[in-house]
Amino acid sequence: MDNTRSILRAQLMAVSPRGVVVHGAAVARGKGALLMLAPSDGGKTTAAYKLADLGWRLIGDDSVVVARGTDGVVRALPCGSHRMRTGRFGIAPAPLRGVVFLEKGPELLLPAAPDYCFYRAERAGWLMARDIVPGSVLLEARAFLRFLLRSFPVAVYRTGPGDSGEMLLAWLNSI
Repeated sequence: MDNTRSILRAQLMAVSPRGVVVHGAAVARGKGALLMLAPSDGGKTTAAYKLADLGWRLIGDDSVVVARGTDGVVRALPCGSHRMRTGRFGIAPAPLRGVVFLEKGPELLLPAAPDYCFYRAERAGWLMARDIVPGSVLLEARAFLRFLLRSFPVAVYRTGPGDSGEMLLAWLNSI
């Protein structure tokens, strides 16, 4: 097992049953974080850096830890593999505000049903380290992901080159 997979496994084991490690990106501004999920080459990094150019703070751009603290607040945290890759270790977590599923295409933003999003996340395999943890940890991670998608506003955001991101920003300001 390489170092990255070892880190992902250790982080998932550490946050279980109160968190997950997802294949996604997260940015924060003010008091809240946005978690973005998409398949590989689905636009996570591009969207994260677009938002960073608009004043958002990058938490992670490939894998993100989302966990509920002992105070009950669900936060997006940088994954250890991101810290290793970038050499940035002072990345602060932020309370989660919403979840966006990214797609490519003409700009469009639609609210999404939590169970549909859970199905998409399961089919796409966005839970990291799922193949290298005990079955009980995987069940707990799936349960937390379902909780996450039912507890926070979720939308599907379709974006392409040249999109301003105004729809996404308007949605974020409304939640």
